[in-house]
Amino acid sequence: MGAMKRFTNVQLEGLSNVIMVWSADYTSFKYSNNYVVMVPQTFATAAEANSWCDSQGFASGDCFAKRLSHTDGPQGNNVDR
Repeated sequence: MGAMKRFTNVQLEGLSNVIMVWSADYTSFKYSNNYVVMVPQTFATAAEANSWCDSQGFASGDCFAKRLSHTDGPQGNNVDR
């Protein structure tokens, strides 16, 4: 599914505060040529973020903890569910 369709679907499912970012704007993404749909919310731990994903009913590949950075590389900045 394309990023714009995913973005629209998530909005229609009730998360109106979602945003879309360009992965090249951050050094913490492995691939720099993608649009990424995100919820602008912070959590104290990756486990808390992933718990939120679970509570929202997202599939494990569709929602996971991600730390954004403009200086750090991708290693260690994702915690999959």
